[in-house]
Amino acid sequence: MIDASKYTNSLFEKPWWLNALSPSWEEVVHNANGEVRGRLIFQRHRVKSGFTIIGNPPLTQTIGPWLSELTGSYANSLGKQHEIIKGLLDQLPDFDSLSLNLSPSVKDILPFHWAGFNCNWRCTYRITDLTDMERVYSEMTDKCRNIIRKAEKQVTIRDDRTPNQFYELVIKTWARQGRLPPYSRETLLRLDAACLVNKSRVLLMAEDANGVAHAGAYLVYDDRIAYYLLGGADPDLRASGAQNLVVWHAIQHASKHSRMFDFEGSMVEPIEHSFRSFGAVQVPYINISKESTRFRSYTAVRKLIKGNLIGIIQAIAK
Repeated sequence: MIDASKYTNSLFEKPWWLNALSPSWEEVVHNANGEVRGRLIFQRHRVKSGFTIIGNPPLTQTIGPWLSELTGSYANSLGKQHEIIKGLLDQLPDFDSLSLNLSPSVKDILPFHWAGFNCNWRCTYRITDLTDMERVYSEMTDKCRNIIRKAEKQVTIRDDRTPNQFYELVIKTWARQGRLPPYSRETLLRLDAACLVNKSRVLLMAEDANGVAHAGAYLVYDDRIAYYLLGGADPDLRASGAQNLVVWHAIQHASKHSRMFDFEGSMVEPIEHSFRSFGAVQVPYINISKESTRFRSYTAVRKLIKGNLIGIIQAIAK
């Protein structure tokens, strides 16, 4: 059994984080000459239809693999990296569907491509240097700074609210889209308990003079990177600009603990625009995916049946 805490790209790969969110998490490790050279973590579960699904644990945007630093010429070190990644992939258990978001530190897609995985680029946004907060503030767009100044006159930032109170904001955020949150209250509470023990989170909420919560941000961090893990806002109070203000306070808090701030970027255009307005730079990461023939056939049939049912319902409605 290896000391997993040594072989991580981020706090998302630390055992305490994984134990809180996915107690059944698994890993594969590649060794060479008695040394750990690579580590890949994943969550595996079986769905009701009997298929085995592999993916990231909940609330864990990226998940490795961790790769050791290699010395020597570029050609030789890249070749060794290919071998490490292949060694990790060869150890994965059988699955019907796999989708993993990899760490931004992984730039080499070829071993995944050669192994038959689909490789798609996604992106996050990062403020890569938190040592000079005046510079960070100056690199925001004028509109972003104006929204922050406006919000400062309407709300106050508090750091003494509970995750239960924050989750109420999360519910309102998703209700605006007619959806439930993608994670449960119990999941958030388990994570929060683990983060408190490991001194790795801050929860900020913006409230007005009447104690009404406008927005909140849940930040997790280690000494390398702070992540804007979760956000929530009351859709009826968006005009106050509280979301921008609470994020700005999260960035300032992050500067006391970490070297950079990760917005956990979104592929949704309006969200991307908001993150970019804080002066953050685009950082790509890779999603790898693969499906068995059996799983592809199953999903194709389900889509066909669903399409036919919708057509029948529409015909009846006429």
